[in-house]
Amino acid sequence: MRPAVVLAVLAAAFPGCFLLPKPRLAPEQRFGNRPPAENAQEATIWTVTPAAPGQMYFYFDVPVSEVVPRVEPRTTAPGDSARVELLVKGSVPNDCYELESVTETRQARFVDLTLRMRRPQGVPCRTVIRTYRYYHMLRGVFAPGPYVFSANGASRPYEIRLRTTLPRPSSR
Repeated sequence: MRPAVVLAVLAAAFPGCFLLPKPRLAPEQRFGNRPPAENAQEATIWTVTPAAPGQMYFYFDVPVSEVVPRVEPRTTAPGDSARVELLVKGSVPNDCYELESVTETRQARFVDLTLRMRRPQGVPCRTVIRTYRYYHMLRGVFAPGPYVFSANGASRPYEIRLRTTLPRPSSR
């Protein structure tokens, strides 16, 4: 029997004894990664910015189309926890909107972000669909298990699974 076939049979019979390659995540799903924009309209990465002194503003909830949880990629011991960041995506209807504030609340296994934006009063704004990305590092750590991550009504159920490794056998 060929060595590759023997190895495949043993790996199937004893799955915990072999370290299988880690699945490849898309750049957008990787913790801490800021993938480059695919086109010019996706270039805006939002951050919370201070308001201009003396300027009057209109305030709105940020429209959110997608929430992408991204778990810290590390090998852990059983019972350990990991940090999580959320990638929030959406679009706004003109080029004057700025991210005003982000509030995070966490109750048990439900995490909710409230994002507010502002637009200056009395300033002409160019009407254009402007997509954005906002990266938010969640406070604290998360134990393995099911969670629901939400931002302004867009929610995503997600299971946090931490990878553990078995000790490698010593070579003699």
